[in-house]
Amino acid sequence: MRRIVFFGMFAVAIWALAELWALAGPVWEQRSGGPWPAALGYAALLVGSFLYLGFLLYEADRAAGRVKRPIALYDRWIAAKQRRINKGSGDSRRLTREA
Repeated sequence: MRRIVFFGMFAVAIWALAELWALAGPVWEQRSGGPWPAALGYAALLVGSFLYLGFLLYEADRAAGRVKRPIALYDRWIAAKQRRINKGSGDSRRLTREA
């Protein structure tokens, strides 16, 4: 399932990059209005999808013990994910930060 999600998000990132690139010329030609909202939307989609792709890779590497330098943002996302899992299973133990 993770592999499908990964390749799906990668396809979204490539699609957003292609759309953003196609809008680059019209955006630079116009000073206001026009394609700016669409370009900002594609840029946000591109950044978000690459952040999530990085998270998926980091989560797998962390589970395998291959992380040399922790990334605070991704560690927060993993902790939040664990809290949701623990909350859903009725487990009320607090999570401790791993060294």
